[in-house]
Amino acid sequence: KGNRLEQFVGILRRNAIRTLGIGLKDYPAERSIYLGMMLGIKGELSNDDKELFLRTGTLHLFAISGLHVGIIAVTLASLFTVLRVPRRASVILGLVLLFTYVEVTGASPSAVRAFCMTAFFWAGKSLVRQMPPFQALVASALTVLITSPTQLFSAGFQLSYTVVTGILLWGIPLFQFLREGYYQRIPQKVRNQSTAHKFFNKLWELVIGTFCISFSATLSSAPLSILYFGILAPFAVFLNMILVPMASLVIVSGLFSIISSLLLLPSISTFFNHGPLFLIKLTNWGLELLVSLPNSYLEISWWNPAAGIFTVLLF
Repeated sequence: KGNRLEQFVGILRRNAIRTLGIGLKDYPAERSIYLGMMLGIKGELSNDDKELFLRTGTLHLFAISGLHVGIIAVTLASLFTVLRVPRRASVILGLVLLFTYVEVTGASPSAVRAFCMTAFFWAGKSLVRQMPPFQALVASALTVLITSPTQLFSAGFQLSYTVVTGILLWGIPLFQFLREGYYQRIPQKVRNQSTAHKFFNKLWELVIGTFCISFSATLSSAPLSILYFGILAPFAVFLNMILVPMASLVIVSGLFSIISSLLLLPSISTFFNHGPLFLIKLTNWGLELLVSLPNSYLEISWWNPAAGIFTVLLF
């Protein structure tokens, strides 16, 4: 049913589900989490898994949003660079493929918002005019609200733009501040003295950068998480520092699995599908251990709903 575009998208969706399940027949629980992370299919998740991810503040991994769309976009851009695809052609092709991915996942509002945001970044780059991140964020928000003004009152819209705003206005500047202070204390001749020094400096930047982004995202989303879900996850900052990179690897593996299937290489798809199994098992084990700790999640609420919105605006 539906028009030809909807029928085509339906075929792609069924093929993607089939492809991501190749070789995972004996791992139904991990397969359901894999499909949830890659395609946003939460219907196959068990109630225990849903409760586990909700309590630990990591249920966002199953909502197709900026994380998923961003990882897909970066992977495609990197792939086009390796293949030496011209810049403007890579942007056009990349956005077409990215839009197809959004449609295949069901074109949820969060996915469409993330696509709009990515499109402004990527299109600006193709025009040799690097659009400042915050301006791209505002432009995408206005585009979304012009087409669907009621989204302003949805939890998803508020959380999406609050988190990204927090990262841009607090997380990145905090990282830059800490990075500058760190290198000011290290003499130039010592900074790149050996391979070990270079490796340690890059590792430090990676850890601190991940912390700053996770900290700002968690802090900015906390008031709305309390308002809409009644839960605060104190360990979410450190948990997302580990889980977001792991989820990114799962998404990249899923993308290459689908690409391999399109190239008629099912054995390669099987290889990429088995890669995330260990990460998913490790994630489940870690979350189960976390929820067993005291105060791993707190059930709290605002005394007045307006207080949550006011706190976000104040932040």
